[in-house]
Amino acid sequence: RARPDLRTIHFEPGQLLYMIRLGVPVGLAIFFEVSIFAAIALLISKLGATIVAGHQIALNFTSLIFMVPLSLSLAVTVRVGHARGRENPQAVQLTCNTALWMSSLVGLLGALMLLLFRHHIPAIYTTDQTVREIASSLLLFAALYQLSDAWQVIANGALRGFEDTRAPMFITLVAYWGIGLPTGYMLGRTDLVRDAMGPEGFWIGLIAGLTAAAIALGLRLHRRLARL
Repeated sequence: RARPDLRTIHFEPGQLLYMIRLGVPVGLAIFFEVSIFAAIALLISKLGATIVAGHQIALNFTSLIFMVPLSLSLAVTVRVGHARGRENPQAVQLTCNTALWMSSLVGLLGALMLLLFRHHIPAIYTTDQTVREIASSLLLFAALYQLSDAWQVIANGALRGFEDTRAPMFITLVAYWGIGLPTGYMLGRTDLVRDAMGPEGFWIGLIAGLTAAAIALGLRLHRRLARL
């Protein structure tokens, strides 16, 4: 076996630090978003196995739908990066606009599907009628955040193409852990606003957090595009 030529192996601290500065905020932003769903599952665990089962069914199916805008987000990151490398602001604008329109269509179709089939989707997972009813009610809340969920992930992906990752990290932290989770806990487990709503309160918190993230990330992307 031929040995590698060690003279061609270079250690470049500058490139390594650049990747760390760019990549760590991306990882933390993803962690802030994903961890809120795990936290909600833990917080509703005391409400009983039936409620947890209905929650997990709704969450699992909406996560499948989310794969479509997530894949568009990964694509728009690459496209924006390539267009910026070519110093082509028109291509950057076109890429972002196209991705936002496509994500809007995906979000609307996802919301429509959940509204029309929310009583049938839980039947894929269980025969327990009580669990089906809980999952069906939660899918109604899930339909309400499909657009905002699609917009926030597309805006985040486009900002990564701009190498803008630190500010989106703080935006996701505030949106999910500063707005979404406290709102969900207040509505779901306390009587501060009204009688505790249970899992529905946490899903309202998800709607609030995702909508806040979509607005803040969308405004930041708009400012980035305006500078081109």
